[in-house]
Amino acid sequence: MGDRRALGQAIEVLRRGGVIGIFPEGGRGRGDLAQAGRGVAWLAINGGATVVPTACLGTRATGQHADSWPRLRSRMVVDFGAPVDLELDASLPGRQRLQHAAEQIRTTLGGHVHDASRRHGIPLPTDIPEGLIGT
Repeated sequence: MGDRRALGQAIEVLRRGGVIGIFPEGGRGRGDLAQAGRGVAWLAINGGATVVPTACLGTRATGQHADSWPRLRSRMVVDFGAPVDLELDASLPGRQRLQHAAEQIRTTLGGHVHDASRRHGIPLPTDIPEGLIGT
């Protein structure tokens, strides 16, 4: 589930009322959220955090390396969505509740990214980049 030290530090930031940003895919991938980890859900549940879907568009074109920088003066958009209202079933065991929350977040964020891509006219990359950050 990722670096436990980083998760612990993130929880402390949240408990102080701070904000953190996370790439649910583990780095800059395609942006389609086909795969996403459970870290965001874990932090939302255990840190009492509100999840705000955020689409970062124009950061990488198809064929570019995961850690490449966008060209100078490239069009980039950061689009914020409505907060995710997690539906947590208290009757589920902890791991199942976490998995359910992670799936809610993944589908909500994926839908937001695709909608933002369409609205802003910035296509998502079609490949999984070589050297995916976070893998």
